[in-house]
Amino acid sequence: MYSPRRRPALLAVAGLTLIPNANAAENPFERGPAPSSSSLAAARGPFATSQVTVSSRDASGFGGGTICFPTSGD
Repeated sequence: MYSPRRRPALLAVAGLTLIPNANAAENPFERGPAPSSSSLAAARGPFATSQVTVSSRDASGFGGGTICFPTSGD
């Protein structure tokens, strides 16, 4: 039977079962190796990239610039 004295323990157990597992919340968009000091300082990363330059005359709402994007989906 339920006892008011058991309420804190019951709430603690219920709280632990409701906390999601950190491993289950992995990012489905995460790609590539974990960053390291050398990879952060590198000029290029592990993915093939391409870039497009947008002229300020062609841009609406901002002053143009260079857009870099990955070319592989892996």
